[in-house]
Order: sequence, then C-alpha cells, then structure tokens
Amino acid sequence: MSQKSLLKIVAISAGAAALALVVAFQAALSIAAPPRPPRPRPPRRVVPRRVRRVVVPRRRRLVVRRVGPKLVVRHGKTVVRPARPPVVVRTVTDLRPVPVLPAATIKTSTAYKVVRVDDDAAVVMKDGQKTTVRLLGVESALSADAGAAQKSQAALFYKGLLAGEWVYLSYDDGVAHQDADGNLVAYLHRAPDAMFVNLEAVRQGYALAADGYEHKHKATLEFYEGKAQADHKGLWATKTEVSAVD
Repeated sequence: MSQKSLLKIVAISAGAAALALVVAFQAALSIAAPPRPPRPRPPRRVVPRRVRRVVVPRRRRLVVRRVGPKLVVRHGKTVVRPARPPVVVRTVTDLRPVPVLPAATIKTSTAYKVVRVDDDAAVVMKDGQKTTVRLLGVESALSADAGAAQKSQAALFYKGLLAGEWVYLSYDDGVAHQDADGNLVAYLHRAPDAMFVNLEAVRQGYALAADGYEHKHKATLEFYEGKAQADHKGLWATKTEVSAVD
C-alpha cells in the first residue's frame, strides 16, 4: 500500500472519530439538560362587537277604532299608520311559529314576582325593588267604545294574564334594555308554562305591534295583529280607528 493511500485512510478514520465525538457530546447535553418548554403565545385580544341599540320611545296608550282598511293614530296631529292586511288562516301550516324560550335558558334564568299590572307594563320585584317592565314590541290598546267597562277590557286582560304570576325576562340585542323614561323593556315569558306574554297580548287582540323601532320578533307580532283583526278578537270585535292618548 502506498503512503498516499495510507494517509487517506487515516484522514477518513480521524473524521469519523470526530463526528462520533460530536454526536456523543450532543447526546450527553440533551440528557443532562431537559428540553425547554414551548414559549407561550400571548392571548389573542378579542374586541367585542359594538351594537348600537335602539331606544324605545316613551310609553303611550292607543285608543283603537278601526275605520276601513287604515289605522289612524292621533298624537298631537293626525298620522295615518300604514294598514296591515288581515291575516286569514285556513290551515295550521299558514301560522307563523311562536317563539319558545329554550329549556336551558329557563334553567339559568331568574323568575320575578309580578306585584302589579299596569296596561302593557308589569311591576316586578327585582333585586329587592319594584321595577316597571314594559312589553318589548307592544303598544297598549284601549277600546274606543263608550263606557268604562269596555275601555278597561285590555287592562282586565293583562291582569288576568299576569297578576300574581312569575315571569322570566329576556332582552333583544338590538334594543336598549331601558326606554326613554328609564323603564325596563323586555320580552316576558310566564312561569311555569313559558307563555310568550308579548305575543299573547297581540294575538288575543288586546295590544298592537309597536311601530318606530325594529326587534327580532316584529314580523311575528305584526302577523298575529293582522290575524286578530281578521278574527275580530279582543278590541278588534268592532270597527275601530286608532288614536293616541298620553
């Protein structure tokens, strides 16, 4: 074997030995020092979505007197309210579904005792205080017929529906939780049957679907107002027009 070949073999052996030493050294370091934990990332900042809530106008009562196909509202000056066509229902499938309070929501919600009923508002005991709660999406209606007994039909209906009962309150994300007078504005569901009180008042013809602001159940309330008119229920039993009373 030539000297050149011998030197080549020695160089290759020395390189392999050096590589083996490096690998052994790295292995010893990895055994001696535990691996570093992953560096935690800072939590992602979630910016809450800002919802511009509609403030419900001040409370007003409407005297209902239907004249032909139009509803006339007198509030300082005469305003013609757009007529809603009567809803004639022939089959169950024609009805709009009634909003239901989920059972999971009921389990986590607080029911409040109704201590007084005032037209379209219920006075409840909330946090140890008497709090007035208006029915969201509803305007109170009184009969325009002469006679105190007929004018109190709506008031008697509300008392029969809510007096002495317990109610759950739920709110609309697009509507402020208080009106211009500081009263709470909410959907009411009666305990224990979870009846949607706001809708029931309109469906039975003792309230009107409120105009002037949007909410998630507006189309349903307007539908059942038209059905109450077509069925001549409650205050729609006679021909009426609508005028506002402060």
